[in-house]
Amino acid sequence: MKFFPPLLLLFAFVCNAQNARINTNVRWINDSVNPLVSIRGCVQDADGFLWIATEMGLYRYDGLKLIKIRNEWFPDIENNRIVILEKNVFTGDILFQTSPAKKWYIIKTGNISRFDLKLQDESVVHDRSTKWILTNGKFKKEIENDCANISEPERYPNNNFINFFIAYHYLYIRYANRLKIFDLNNFSLIKTLRLKNTELLFKAGNKIFVSENGMVYEVRLNSIVKDRPIKTDKVIQSFFEQSDISDSETNRIIVGNDDTAYLLHNRILYIIEYTGNQLTAKFLVNIGVNDVAAIYHDKNRSIYFITSATKGILQVKHSFFRSLQFELHKNNINYSIAKIGENTIYSATGWRYNLKDDKVVYDRAVSERNHGFLLNYNHTFYIQASNKVLFDINTLSKPLLEKEFKNKGEYLGYCWHKDILWIATRNPEQPVIYKQNSRVFKEFFLAKALKNTKITNLFSWYDKILICTENGVYAYKPFSREVLKIEGLENVYARNIVKNSSGSYWVCCYGQGLYLVSSGIDYKVNDRNRAITTAHTVETDKFDNMWISTNEGLLLANRASIVENTLQGKAVDFYRFTIQEGLVTNEFNGGCTHPSVNDGNIIGFPTMQGFLWYDPSKVKRQAFTGDIVIDKILADGEVVNPNPESYSISKDKSIIEVSFAYAYYFNRENLSIEYKLHSDGSWKKVTGNKFSFARKAGGKDKVSIRITTHGTTQSVVRTFTVNFEKRYYETIFFWAIIGAILSITVYYAFRFGTYLNIKREKFLKQKVAEKTLELNNAIKQLEISKALLSKSLSEKEILLREIHHRVKNNLLLIISLLHIQSRKLGYPAHHPFITQNESRIISMALIHQNLYDFENSEHVDFSQYLNNLVPSIIDLYQIDSSEIRVLFENINFTFDIQTAIPLGLIICEIINNSCKYAKLDNDALEITINIAKSNDAYIIMIKDNGPGFDMEKISEKSFGIELIRLLALQLHATLEIDTSNGVKYTISLPAAATI
Repeated sequence: MKFFPPLLLLFAFVCNAQNARINTNVRWINDSVNPLVSIRGCVQDADGFLWIATEMGLYRYDGLKLIKIRNEWFPDIENNRIVILEKNVFTGDILFQTSPAKKWYIIKTGNISRFDLKLQDESVVHDRSTKWILTNGKFKKEIENDCANISEPERYPNNNFINFFIAYHYLYIRYANRLKIFDLNNFSLIKTLRLKNTELLFKAGNKIFVSENGMVYEVRLNSIVKDRPIKTDKVIQSFFEQSDISDSETNRIIVGNDDTAYLLHNRILYIIEYTGNQLTAKFLVNIGVNDVAAIYHDKNRSIYFITSATKGILQVKHSFFRSLQFELHKNNINYSIAKIGENTIYSATGWRYNLKDDKVVYDRAVSERNHGFLLNYNHTFYIQASNKVLFDINTLSKPLLEKEFKNKGEYLGYCWHKDILWIATRNPEQPVIYKQNSRVFKEFFLAKALKNTKITNLFSWYDKILICTENGVYAYKPFSREVLKIEGLENVYARNIVKNSSGSYWVCCYGQGLYLVSSGIDYKVNDRNRAITTAHTVETDKFDNMWISTNEGLLLANRASIVENTLQGKAVDFYRFTIQEGLVTNEFNGGCTHPSVNDGNIIGFPTMQGFLWYDPSKVKRQAFTGDIVIDKILADGEVVNPNPESYSISKDKSIIEVSFAYAYYFNRENLSIEYKLHSDGSWKKVTGNKFSFARKAGGKDKVSIRITTHGTTQSVVRTFTVNFEKRYYETIFFWAIIGAILSITVYYAFRFGTYLNIKREKFLKQKVAEKTLELNNAIKQLEISKALLSKSLSEKEILLREIHHRVKNNLLLIISLLHIQSRKLGYPAHHPFITQNESRIISMALIHQNLYDFENSEHVDFSQYLNNLVPSIIDLYQIDSSEIRVLFENINFTFDIQTAIPLGLIICEIINNSCKYAKLDNDALEITINIAKSNDAYIIMIKDNGPGFDMEKISEKSFGIELIRLLALQLHATLEIDTSNGVKYTISLPAAATI
């Protein structure tokens, strides 16, 4: 039969000492409404929940909430004392007993049920009130036989003594002045040893020890080895040398859940360790109370739970983050730090800290200084004192810049660019200076280009210097008078730039978060779970993990993953470290020249409460790995009692509320909680520890709760079944009746519909016949009307053509009348008045001739028209064909009659002028007519190679020119006349005015 020991718990209190490193995170746990009173002990289950036994009932702590257990099926748990609380180390189940009800209960996977102790043959329970150990028959019988003749006070003279331990496969049980040693392999008694009542029994390093008169001896299987006392350090020696330690509350040994011995001495809690035949007290925590009841150590999470009978429970978490804090607040506010030696960290506030020997030295010589500025010049660091001078930190006397250089403001940032030191200052007259060949120069161009702009830092990037400011990032090419704002970063408050790769860098901003600039394009880095408002700086460790210091903690993610997701516009799944993981504060600092330290082994950042550093190889993401416990399910506010298979929801309930719990002792912002109904298939986000959903269709449905740890691929899913009782309309019988009713209804509806369809079909056939007759009559009438209209249209077209013919004849008759009248008046046959008017009438007559000759009676073929018009005008002037040449270019256009007549008159008038005035003595007269079509206008160009004329002299006298202008105005056209080389007329006719 197997044996397993009881779980003994150890608790303590931790106080953070000033001027000391902090590597533990402490927090008191209690409930202001239902305070923990007289704690007897605590046990942690396999899922991480801490169960606490008190005089006022049972409590559970999950890392966030402390709740008192109230169970409507077991009311004595709430109102009774919890006198026994133990854990089965083999199964993980927890047993507890109430008093005075004397009922036993068992906790399995967070659920409480009744427990019959008599049916458990292999259980081990330690009853603190009687000191009995109930186990298999051999152990129990041996103890009962020995105790039969011993009175109760003699059996247990001192309740502070621990009475049993397991070392290797042996069980050591102490009661009264006897120490019995059993072999756990066969449950046989090996030896019984005698002890004095004042002797303390404890375990360290898998060995059993006893103390007597200030000396410590090892307990072996056959005897106590008193000829070889165990060496002890000063703390343990001081403890054992005190008088009457067996009856002391302030100084005592407490055994934890894993049999580890803890020493409470002068309100300081130590862990007793055994190495090399010596016992040493390893400092755990500086305690603040004497009434430590028990200590429980969660090894997986590196957490100690320390119970105080009166104050509650202190949670002490080991932290891999180390911090340096000071009594003076101004020394805690660090901005710029640097590693100046193999083990030394230097801060611009004036302290040096040696990592190896844990010592701090202050620079007392310079009390007032620029806390954000450290400058590395040839492997020597410089600070800026209150007199604006840069001093060597080792001598505090050697100025870096020449004495004659006077700086009127603080230094803000610097960079080395092509072997030249560039420094940014707060002085608006010289915002940037540079040191070259031991001389200091002012960059006057930047004073103008960056006027009223506060610089925060400088960064060398290829042939440019990147300038961080409060309102954007600038790229400056030294000595080129070229400074440009980087697109996309025009309005950010940039504080630091860190190189990522040969083609990209990070821009850390105050208020706008973090940007990645790759190939000149900026990309915003987004956290999938929480907005990044401020990024001070970034550091990458040797595992390619990137750490980002912010005002909301320390962010961690794989650098390559950050780059890949950011370039694709995706959010990054960051893990966030906060004070709950051991940070001394969530608020880091930046905006300085050296906002971090990274030597490959440690990474450090300045904070608002000192300096923080850590070994990144030891810091791990705290993934949630426990189970999710269903605390309660309510249906319309009523508790649903679970059965082994599922939660049954009655048919009259509509809203289901699920309350669940999970144990997690770190920053819960690193967890995403979701739930889904399998009938829906989609995950929905959960805030807090409860969610609700509406009743679905009757029958079984599965509900899953998923908790995912940010920055990891780990998820824990808890699935349970909900059985919705079917409502009447969800049963087969109901739908069978509905189906039958529908079938009968459909049958009679079909019969009635068939009857109606036959009747309607007859009616429709009659209507179709009537309508068909009406349509045939209408078609006949339309055909008659069409024939009449066609005949009328034909007659009108003939009439219109006849009108055009008669108009043309009348215009020619007018010409004949002009000739008759001119002969009677004695005018010569080619008098200019007669010739010009005859040409004008011909231009109009040809329009009507064109409309008469062609079928289209509304549009004029302008090509045909011009080919008839121009020769007719030339003939009027009796010009020989060798003396004139007419060129037509691209004139194949048609115009409506309203456009053609005035346009024809314009061309006629221009040809008249050319024939009259442009004759050349030796060369032939050449007239060119060109029509071009643009998007919104026709461009008509008529030019000749004649001698031209003076527009100022002739325009006022010429009726022809005036007529041309009036006709152009009528057409809403523009007219341009160029007489520089012959005469060129350009008419721009709007296309909207033509067809």
